[in-house]
Amino acid sequence: MTVEMAEHDDWRMHQERFGDALIGLLEIGSFARGEAVSLSDHDMRLVVDIADPLLVLDELRWSDDGQDITLLDWRILQGASGYSYGFSNLAYIEASIEQGRFPLNDHTAIYQGAIRLDLDKRIAAFRAKYIGRRFDNLFGDFARQIDWRVNHRMTKELSALFQRLDRDKCSVPATQTGYRAMRDMAHLDSYRRTGLYCASAEEVDDYFSGQPKPIRDAFRRLWELKVIESERSQLFADLEAGNEARGREIDGLATQVAEAWRLFQKAVR
Repeated sequence: MTVEMAEHDDWRMHQERFGDALIGLLEIGSFARGEAVSLSDHDMRLVVDIADPLLVLDELRWSDDGQDITLLDWRILQGASGYSYGFSNLAYIEASIEQGRFPLNDHTAIYQGAIRLDLDKRIAAFRAKYIGRRFDNLFGDFARQIDWRVNHRMTKELSALFQRLDRDKCSVPATQTGYRAMRDMAHLDSYRRTGLYCASAEEVDDYFSGQPKPIRDAFRRLWELKVIESERSQLFADLEAGNEARGREIDGLATQVAEAWRLFQKAVR
């Protein structure tokens, strides 16, 4: 993978834009987690070290430390079909750490993602430097992100369930969001207890083994609808055809996602 990405046209394009400041590449999506199907794309995150200007990707951020930053439009990073790119700046992260916080999107990318290119081993060294350290902002920021997924994004996707279908990936956004929210609950619980995210899918499963059976079953079913290609394709086809029974199934799963989040918040108060 390292050789492949180093020779990729996208990598050359990014090198032309960022020069020596571009130090590596993380993969943060389904391929990194072993959850990809044939239509999945590669979710990548460029890693740079640029202090002047202090570049930060223009994306949802879950807390703000008031630094003087320059926002980078994510659209200028996009290249070949099948790959999407985000952006993490080590200089920005270090400046944030000096103020006692670690930006959530960067933290989850570095500690949940897979390193695909690390030109001078600086990403690995940076990861090792802060691994296991708890930052005051991270629990609250991660909780806000999950709450947004459950109570805003998934709710919006459910309201137009039969219309909001991703034909390029043959996926149903509401089920993707529901699965991610539940998986993130397991990661947040692990971070709360240990300062580390779940290290494997088995650790995520272990978290749900302690949940009520309807929640366990919902998580398992959402996993199937994401990772098993035949299940994913059939759901897509059924919803595209307006199958109301499948719509009710997704509504029921979403109810369990919301209940899992309610119980999580109750448990950590």
